[in-house]
Amino acid sequence: MLAPGRSTDARCVAPVDSLSALDLLLQHRPGNVVSRLGHAPLPALSPRTILAGLKRSTAVLVAFPVIRPELVPALLRAARFEEAVIGFSVPLPVIDRAGPERLASLLIDATSEAEHTQPVFLQAGPIPVERADESTQAAIHRCVEAGCTLITLEATALGSDAPEILAPLVAPLREAELALELILPVNGPPPATGPLRRTLDALAAAGCLPDFLRFSPRAVSAGAQLEPDWLQLLRQVTDSYGIALSVQESSGDPLRAIAPWVRGGVGKVDVTGAFLDRALGEEGEAQRDELVERSLAMNVSMGELLSLLAGRLPALSERDSLRLEARAFSDAQDLLRAMRLAGSGRRVIEMLAAGAD
Repeated sequence: MLAPGRSTDARCVAPVDSLSALDLLLQHRPGNVVSRLGHAPLPALSPRTILAGLKRSTAVLVAFPVIRPELVPALLRAARFEEAVIGFSVPLPVIDRAGPERLASLLIDATSEAEHTQPVFLQAGPIPVERADESTQAAIHRCVEAGCTLITLEATALGSDAPEILAPLVAPLREAELALELILPVNGPPPATGPLRRTLDALAAAGCLPDFLRFSPRAVSAGAQLEPDWLQLLRQVTDSYGIALSVQESSGDPLRAIAPWVRGGVGKVDVTGAFLDRALGEEGEAQRDELVERSLAMNVSMGELLSLLAGRLPALSERDSLRLEARAFSDAQDLLRAMRLAGSGRRVIEMLAAGAD
């Protein structure tokens, strides 16, 4: 059954069995995914393809941070149970050079074991951009080579020459039909839409409009209070360019925190604060103070730090590992439903099947 508020235009398409669904998804993987994964049955798609399949849908994409390997199988099971699209993100690709490759390897193993047949997207970034230098180009290249299908570029430090700087960096993503997310200066509150429109016009002329514009919650908030009208004002601008809004939600209780974003019609939420306490296990309290100090010293979030340290965190006990998987499955299932993603994977598969006929 389709989620509430979902368009029913896909019901006329004949059902696709799980085996042919996986084959169909594998046929539509971007070239960089095929090059990296070969015959591995990881149905990683570009969010551009996913968004096309969810057109006229009220679903909101979600990207989960890969904090611990134990989380991935639980998240995949939740997505399979809900027939939902799911995203995984790895931050800090410039500092953590092996991060994108580690994410790809982890997902290959997990999806093979889980026999996952729902669309997945792999997100990397944000990569800070100050100029189109070799370091930035190399960071983007690592993400593409690892099989990531969505790249986030932090472009808030760029001025009027942003299109000129971004155009050569974005070109490889466009050639591979990968999705681009930009973090641009969106001043507020309320959002200053005039400068944003001028920036987007210049990006469009340079051929580097993003698929997602990530904004800070502060741009649509008065103090701690979100202003729905300001969010709609920002959406009116991005909708006119065919761009989806995205937001980073760092709350430790994302199920409650994402509600206004879903109601406001954003296109994607990164739940960077999800699972932090559970990922630390029973030793979490003892480790938290040290980790907080390290995150402040490195100027990164706790989620980013844990992702960076994923291979060096103390191993969980068997009991903690099982508990983490069970709770992560339940939490992810609730989040996927709250973001109206139940059945979204089936919608994408049906769209691809209709296009193949």
